[in-house]
Amino acid sequence: RGGSDGCKEPMRIESLAGLGAVKVECGSQFSVCLTRSGSVYTWGKGDYHRLGHGTDDHVRRPKKVSALQGRKVISIATGSLHCVGCTDQGEVFTWGDNDEGQLGDGSTNAIQKPRLVAILQNRKINRVACGSAHTLAWSTNRPITTSKLPLAMPLEFDMLKEFPPVVLRNRLVLLHHFSEIFCPGIAMFPLGAAVTASNQQDSGNSSDGIGGMDKLRTMLVSSCKESAFRKVVQATMLRDRQHGPVFELNRFGMKRSRGKQSSGLNNTTGAGNTTGNNNTSNQSAAGHHLANQSAIAGTSSGGGGTSGESGSRTVFSQMVGKMASLTNDCLLLPHRVWKVKFLGESVDDCGGGYSESIAEICDELM
Repeated sequence: RGGSDGCKEPMRIESLAGLGAVKVECGSQFSVCLTRSGSVYTWGKGDYHRLGHGTDDHVRRPKKVSALQGRKVISIATGSLHCVGCTDQGEVFTWGDNDEGQLGDGSTNAIQKPRLVAILQNRKINRVACGSAHTLAWSTNRPITTSKLPLAMPLEFDMLKEFPPVVLRNRLVLLHHFSEIFCPGIAMFPLGAAVTASNQQDSGNSSDGIGGMDKLRTMLVSSCKESAFRKVVQATMLRDRQHGPVFELNRFGMKRSRGKQSSGLNNTTGAGNTTGNNNTSNQSAAGHHLANQSAIAGTSSGGGGTSGESGSRTVFSQMVGKMASLTNDCLLLPHRVWKVKFLGESVDDCGGGYSESIAEICDELM
């Protein structure tokens, strides 16, 4: 809008009025807009060349990306500091930060303006997406084969057999198109009935009058239904915190004890095999001894999930000791129920440590 002050309510961006914006994406402190004509506008923070204007200057109002002039862009996506777009000709253009090779040009050098990804030429790309520092592209290069007939007659056949295939095909296309338009704005619609029974009686309408979103149930494809369900779940979440309490966990001791246990088990197995070659009775005795040792090791390290061979606590047992810090509100957070800090490891938890702690617990319990 031209300023740097935030706003508490949605405000119209006048410079984009009348351009027919069809998609808006946001990265780290910048935004990208795709218009109906296939033009791309960017604005916000400009370092790392994330805006694609050839400079690292900040832009306070939407500015057209001139390097894409003359091309009709049909899909855009933003990462944390990079952008990608594909045209109606299947070409893919990337620009911005490239420290992880996310721009697909084989280097790690930032790109100031949209540049064609040569390796994706003639791949008929029709959709793109981004993670924080990676990029994805969908290709329709291979034709879809529809020669196989269903093994059984579909349940809907009796209802649809009177319709010609072209009508059914056009209806399916229309339903998908309607869902793609409706789904992004689903958060702006009420989930309950729009007209109550009392209002229907006052207005003289029957019970078959205008209802809520349940009336659209047969008109939406699965992706839109999932968005409605997601909206209901998100409405119950707490938005004021990114994560729950911070837990310090130590997994170095467990890794060492696992290595020692595996080495010791291999040595004992070798000894048992040697003894077994001498006579059958010794082999049986060694087998019973191995079973007892394995049972003891399993109880101390993995079976109960409490402590390792040297007395070091497992990640599972450490988490059990911290469960008192998890309140009911933590389970309503949209992201991480807890934040993990691994002792002796300097990497901050941006979600990876939380996932790793759960993976460690699952491995120990198995």
